[in-house]
Amino acid sequence: MHFNLILNKGDKEMVKKGLLILGVIVLFMGLAVVANAEEKDKEIKFGAHVKGPWLSDSSSGTSKVNGVKYNDSEENGMGFYGAHMLILFVSKNINDNISIEISPDFGNSSAGATPSLGKQIGEQRKTTAYGQNDAYKNFKWFEAFVKMNVPQYKLELRAGYLNTDFIQDYGKELFWHEEMNGNKFSLYVGSWHDTGIEAYRSFELPDLNMSLPVSVYLLNGTGGTTYLDNNRNKTLLLHAEPEFGGKLSGLKTFISYGFGKWGDTEWDSNYAAGSPGRAKSGEQDQKYNRWSLGASYSYQKFSVRAEMAGNRWDKYFNFDTATEEDKQNAGYYVKLFYKIIPDKLTAMLDYSVARLEQSASKNEVYNTTTLGLQYELGEACTYIIQYDMADWSNDETPAATAEDTLKFNRLVMGIRTTF
Repeated sequence: MHFNLILNKGDKEMVKKGLLILGVIVLFMGLAVVANAEEKDKEIKFGAHVKGPWLSDSSSGTSKVNGVKYNDSEENGMGFYGAHMLILFVSKNINDNISIEISPDFGNSSAGATPSLGKQIGEQRKTTAYGQNDAYKNFKWFEAFVKMNVPQYKLELRAGYLNTDFIQDYGKELFWHEEMNGNKFSLYVGSWHDTGIEAYRSFELPDLNMSLPVSVYLLNGTGGTTYLDNNRNKTLLLHAEPEFGGKLSGLKTFISYGFGKWGDTEWDSNYAAGSPGRAKSGEQDQKYNRWSLGASYSYQKFSVRAEMAGNRWDKYFNFDTATEEDKQNAGYYVKLFYKIIPDKLTAMLDYSVARLEQSASKNEVYNTTTLGLQYELGEACTYIIQYDMADWSNDETPAATAEDTLKFNRLVMGIRTTF
């Protein structure tokens, strides 16, 4: 008996990529066995986060595309799909104070039943459906860094590609076991991956009944790429998480502020000179900043968490032209939780707003209300029921022929597991 396996070009590339990743993992495992055969505390450790299976995913509602209204629905069955579908956690202790951690991130571009502005409900799957093309295949790094503890200073250092703690919902991966699909604010305003160095220390202030964890990041800065440096300037990000005791026990607060220069001159001038908005004189001097504020509070069976954030890129649109526009995104979310059965069943209400400036003349606004139930099947294995009520729109003009809107409801059931 034999099998014939026919692979197209995209499949072959995927197989090559998979074999390369497997080869790297096997190499690390081999080195660990040879170098540390009798030191179990220095073995390579594996874990993963799995988003799925999705058990059910359906959307229905109205859309306006270039001023024309439609009524549609979309049904997505059981499966594994979406970004961050599988994140592996691989770590290795080099010695008592130094370790290395890598987190390859596998996913696909399928949006499932998530509608997209400018398309009818369900149309978003046309270019990402399995078998039609290779666009759905996706691999990137979630994190990859070396960590060093400096006990005498109670300091922790990390260097590499980092998922920063810019906001808690995304940076601390809190939404992973709260929602199958995170809200637009956290994913598009609050996320911040970058290459650089982090210094972390927690300060105890007993006279104030407060602890103060602080992180200071020196980052390449967001620009043409998040993996490589895009100019000679660095970004400084400061993050603090004051936590209170005494009469304010249960209250945590969060604050972040980062600033730098976004110009891509050094990156693009040798490779894409003359491309729109890039590699033009003086662009490396343009500044940007990002900020966030938040708090959480727990009382008996209730808890609430809220964060707001924004960013500004100076003279981002129409650079080197007569009219230059800054780019600004902003938003917030508020989540309310009630423990119906402590450590087993939790109800959630999430209201989020995200305003994304796509061009000098177009903004997209995402208002989403989510009702959710989280049932713990086991430790860090959560069955999630999520019901989204969305009102999304842009402000393209004239509205009669250009405006896009989406008003839909979406029911999702699925499982997230972390181990």
